[in-house]
Amino acid sequence: MVRAQMKIQQMSFMIVALFIFFVLVGIFFIKLNFSGIEDRAFELKRAEAIYSIKTIAQMPELSCTKKRNFCIDILKAATLSGMGDNYSDFWPVESIEIYRIFPKPGMGDFPKPNWRRMVVFDSGKKSLIKYSGFVSLCKIDYENNFFYDRCEIGKLVLGVKK
Repeated sequence: MVRAQMKIQQMSFMIVALFIFFVLVGIFFIKLNFSGIEDRAFELKRAEAIYSIKTIAQMPELSCTKKRNFCIDILKAATLSGMGDNYSDFWPVESIEIYRIFPKPGMGDFPKPNWRRMVVFDSGKKSLIKYSGFVSLCKIDYENNFFYDRCEIGKLVLGVKK
């Protein structure tokens, strides 16, 4: 009788030890699978922001009238720059800025004299990660009895949440 009780007690300890072992192995595999999830989430957010550069540059609200890739109508952008609160739900990012790269400021009135940076939209949130891409900044000018596109080189900078 005592020997049978010892065998039952020994078997119950082995079952508990085996259960604890499998729980530890399960925790190890879960930790191993989720160890890179923050890095993958960051890479996904980065890819989405880079794709948003193309998307925003091609939006009818900002794009040039002629179908060009990565072309922003600077007059449309200047108009939208004063309407940040009205379009806060419209933009897929937290901030949109346009920088004039070439020609340097002071070489024209495009759309206002000596501008270098234009904030199209800013949600006011801090600690943003910024991504950028080069674009053409164009507007239609009238000179010598004909219309032509006057273009400059610029940089579209988007800010996304960390």
